[in-house]
Amino acid sequence: LIIQAHRDTNHFYDDNLPYEYHLNLTNKTGKQFKYLIPDIWFWVEDLLWGHDGIEDARLTYNDIIKFALLAGHPREIAVKIAEGVRALTNYSRGRDRNERMPDYIYKEIAETEGATYGKLCDRIANCKHGLITGSTMRKRYLEEQPHFKEMLYPTSMNLQPMWDYLDKILIIDL
Repeated sequence: LIIQAHRDTNHFYDDNLPYEYHLNLTNKTGKQFKYLIPDIWFWVEDLLWGHDGIEDARLTYNDIIKFALLAGHPREIAVKIAEGVRALTNYSRGRDRNERMPDYIYKEIAETEGATYGKLCDRIANCKHGLITGSTMRKRYLEEQPHFKEMLYPTSMNLQPMWDYLDKILIIDL
């Protein structure tokens, strides 16, 4: 459902890659750090698959619940997955990236179970891709890192290895 939704909207990653490339990279990052969240990994993995579904693939909150139910999760967990995807969804209309990512979105991410983990996996995946391709997004993420960390780090110190890894890949000079 998720991958097909991205295909149906002709949504690509980095202009020419099928979007499932990004979803796979995000999920692979999640697996790398799943030892940090052993009690919730069983559903956070599906949060990672769906993390851009509302924002980029025209899915609804209820579509995410359906996806999670089809994946075999009980309704309570399906709602947690949908809440995580909702928290990671940028609904803002803004003229630039700063206007589109206001602090209240970071606050919702920080307050929603599994969402900070999901956001870190997404950011790390994007930065890994940037290392491979020389994408300018890595430079933008480096510029954003102080504010990003200010907004999310205080509620996610149990994710320290992810923060350290992100800091490391942001400063690698190609």
